[in-house]
Amino acid sequence: MSTLSTILRRIRATPAPVVIFDLDSTVFDTGSRNLGLVRQWAGAGLWAERAAAMTAEEFGWDAAAPLISRGASAEEVADFRTYWRAHFFTDDAVVLDTPAPGSAAFVREVHSDGAHVVYLTGRHVGGMEIGTVKALTRHGYPMWRPRVSVVLKPNFHLDDKRFKAMTLPEIGGLGTVVATFDNEPGNCNAFQAQWPDALNVLFGSVCSPEAETPDPALIRLATFER
Repeated sequence: MSTLSTILRRIRATPAPVVIFDLDSTVFDTGSRNLGLVRQWAGAGLWAERAAAMTAEEFGWDAAAPLISRGASAEEVADFRTYWRAHFFTDDAVVLDTPAPGSAAFVREVHSDGAHVVYLTGRHVGGMEIGTVKALTRHGYPMWRPRVSVVLKPNFHLDDKRFKAMTLPEIGGLGTVVATFDNEPGNCNAFQAQWPDALNVLFGSVCSPEAETPDPALIRLATFER
């Protein structure tokens, strides 16, 4: 039985089940957000044609990598990074994200089978909440109903890992955590330490270059498709 099927089976067998989903690089692919920002930055200038030929699949952790691979100068890279930092963490940018294949359907199934869905994200209130809600609603993720929580950082400057670790006791009070999904090993390690009996999933391949060593007990998945 696949990990995703096992999670659904456990949800149906568990009173008050809870499943936690990270957003960026987990249920959402941020490659399309980065691609959109590159094209906005390029405008009608010298990089317009090269930006038009880029694809979302080229973008990993470093959004400037596709520019560097195409010969961008140090000055151009620095200029783009400044533009990226000013726009990536905004409502207007997050609506450019696309769902990871199969993610919306799986989260809907998790919810319909009785789980409390918690979207636990490093996105922040006061700059990303409106775009986040728009994107979740637009792409058919469970929203605006019982047993759905969207948990965002109270401010931009709070460290993502610290924030997520702070939330775990309160989330655990919602019921029994059956499964967790995140792309950052450090967050997954914290979930594994808090809920060793849950199915804690290290998702995808995009993570910080300074990421922690994953706990060997973590489950690795590359897709929500079955």
